[in-house]
Amino acid sequence: MFRFYKKSRGHQYYWEIEDIDTTSSMIHFGRVGQEGTKRFLKSGSGGYHQEKINKQIKFVLDQGYSKLIRKDYQILVIEYEVEKKGAPLDYQAARYQLEFLLKEILKRYGLGCFDENNSGSEFTRFYCYVVDFELAKEIIDQALKKMNFKSFSKIYLL
Repeated sequence: MFRFYKKSRGHQYYWEIEDIDTTSSMIHFGRVGQEGTKRFLKSGSGGYHQEKINKQIKFVLDQGYSKLIRKDYQILVIEYEVEKKGAPLDYQAARYQLEFLLKEILKRYGLGCFDENNSGSEFTRFYCYVVDFELAKEIIDQALKKMNFKSFSKIYLL
């Protein structure tokens, strides 16, 4: 996956391309914080497809987009208290479900990417690299409350 961002007229925009298989890719673009648009890029062979991808990336770079590096992102942390009751498998399933949800939210709204999670005896923390902390916090907070993940302790900037 390649992800690029640019700022224009007071807003931040994203453009990303992700391979589906060797002959097709999905392009997703829009304003950060909004769902954006999806397009599909298809071609007949792997080598030809890579050429088409390279042309798309060159076009986007010519439009002022650039690839961000880790230091350009803010680290958003979602912290959950570890449930002492219930089966360990229930806890693991919930953890994987939350990780999947965070990956989906970050991608859908062009906010950034999921990094990792770690569990201690009291808390599980999920780390995300985001381009706009306040916007990401608001969107993630709303999504977690809708998706039955209301028991998170806090969302904060690392």
